[in-house]
Amino acid sequence: DLASALKSWRRLASFYPADASVRNGTVTAFLKSKQPDKAWIFLSSLDNDQAENPDTIYLKGVALLALQRPIEAISYFERSLAGDPSSPDQVYASLGYTLRDLQRFPEAIAALREAVRRNPGKDDWRYELAVTLKDGGRLEEALAINLQLVEKYPKNALPWRQLGFVYAQLLRTPDSIRALERSLELDPRQGKVWAALMGEYHIAGRLEDVRKAYERLRGFDVTMAEEAYRQNLLPYEEGKP
Repeated sequence: DLASALKSWRRLASFYPADASVRNGTVTAFLKSKQPDKAWIFLSSLDNDQAENPDTIYLKGVALLALQRPIEAISYFERSLAGDPSSPDQVYASLGYTLRDLQRFPEAIAALREAVRRNPGKDDWRYELAVTLKDGGRLEEALAINLQLVEKYPKNALPWRQLGFVYAQLLRTPDSIRALERSLELDPRQGKVWAALMGEYHIAGRLEDVRKAYERLRGFDVTMAEEAYRQNLLPYEEGKP
């Protein structure tokens, strides 16, 4: 019940405007309710001493990101880091995600490396660093991290997924197929993984497996299935009577 939760958080915020956890909860409730504009208004209405708090500045960056204003969000994340935020690893991670979405990969990698350095026990940051290294073309570095995460979390679909994507870019098709299949065993409703697996089956010449993967994907994501069909099955079908 997002509406009731938001109402409760706003009431708490009126009683405890200086409480950082209440402020964070209120902003989170606005964002989950798809009201980033009201999250921004709420943060902008705070007293000056609260508005200039590094954690508040970070939350403004989060709100701006939800408002699809990533360049401004980056400036707020950097301003937060110039102060003394309570969770600098989180701020560096958010900065890294935002830079990655803008395809500014060297800067994104540097930010996520710093997030890992600040909080080496949080494997979420290592996972995101591996994703960014892969997207930035630094495949061997991404592979090394993904292999570590797969060993540590063998029953988590996400590290297997990323391992499969990296192997595919390294043209290691049999390894990619094994990793993608394992990811789908753990979580079968991953459209992007089914589409990638169709591509790897196609490269391996396993036409029947391409068709089977297409049918599985079509069962829950018709749009993605049809796009994967055009890329991986249509070439086989063309020319048939």
